[in-house]
Amino acid sequence: MKRKGRVVSSILCAGTTFMLMCTTVAAGDPWGHRGPSIHPYGGVEAEANFGSSVCESTEADGRKVMSLEEGDYFRIIDVDFDKGLSGIDINYKADEPSIVEVRSGKIDGRLIAKLRVDGTHGDYMLCSAPTNGLSGINEIYFVCTHGACSIDNWTAFGKGPDDASTVDPYNYVEAENGTGFEESAISEDAGRKVVSFSKEGDYFKSENVDLKFGANSFMVLAKSNSPAVIEIRDGGIDGKCLDEIMVSGTNNEYKCYIADEIPSLSGVHDLYFVNVMGQASVDKWCVSSMVINASEDCE
Repeated sequence: MKRKGRVVSSILCAGTTFMLMCTTVAAGDPWGHRGPSIHPYGGVEAEANFGSSVCESTEADGRKVMSLEEGDYFRIIDVDFDKGLSGIDINYKADEPSIVEVRSGKIDGRLIAKLRVDGTHGDYMLCSAPTNGLSGINEIYFVCTHGACSIDNWTAFGKGPDDASTVDPYNYVEAENGTGFEESAISEDAGRKVVSFSKEGDYFKSENVDLKFGANSFMVLAKSNSPAVIEIRDGGIDGKCLDEIMVSGTNNEYKCYIADEIPSLSGVHDLYFVNVMGQASVDKWCVSSMVINASEDCE
C-alpha cells in the first residue's frame, strides 16, 4: 500500500531528534511561515517541495526523487518567475509512456505545461515542454495524470529579449490590449474591459503574435444579444480570412467560441478580429496548438 505524505522537517528537543513521519501537508509550511522564494532557472530538486501525495524515495545511486503514479503530485510554493516562463523540463525515469502536467495555484488549476515522457529503460533522461507562461510569484503543482514516473529535478526557462516584443497567444490575450480601434471601443461590462463591435467593419488587431508552436484553433470569449460573425484575418483588415467565429445570442453572458478550421500557421503575425455581421463584445482570446492546449480555462 502506498504511503501518503512526505517528511517535512525535524524537531531538536533535549538533544534528541524526532523525525516527523510522512504526512499529507495541506499548507505550504507546517509551522505557518514561508522561507525565501524559489529561483527556478538553475534547477530545483523535486524533493524540495511543500507538500505531496507521496514520500520521497532514494535511488541506488543515492539521489532522492519523487516517484509519482497516476493521481500523485508534489507542490512548490513561492516560485519566483521573475524572468517569465517559456519552457520547463524534468529529469525523470519511467518504465512506460506517462504524462506529467504542471498546473498553477492548485492541483487542478490552470494548465501550464504537459510533459509526455517515454520509457527510459532504467535511466534518467530529460523531457522538455513549452509552457502557457507565468510571471511573478506562483505556486505550482507537478501532477502525474497517466502512467508512472520518478522525477529527480526540474528546471524553468525564462523568456529571452525577443519574447518581450511579441504577444504570447497561448496565454489568454485581453481584447482591450489590442490596437487599431478605429471603429470599435473599449467598454466596461460587468467588471470586464471588453471591445464592443457596434457595426459591420469594426475591428481590433493584435500585433506581433508569435505562433511559435503553431495553431490549430482559436478560442474567443464573447457575447451577443443577436447572431453575429467575427472573422479572424491575417495581416490586415482585408487580409486572408483564417476562420470565423459565429456568436449566437448569449443571454447577456460571455461564452467561449472555438474556430478550429484554420490553415497551418506559424511564425509572427498581425491578427485582425473583424466584425462582419451583427453586434458583439469580445473579452479575450487565445490559441491552441498540438503542443499547447489552453481551452480548459476559456471561461
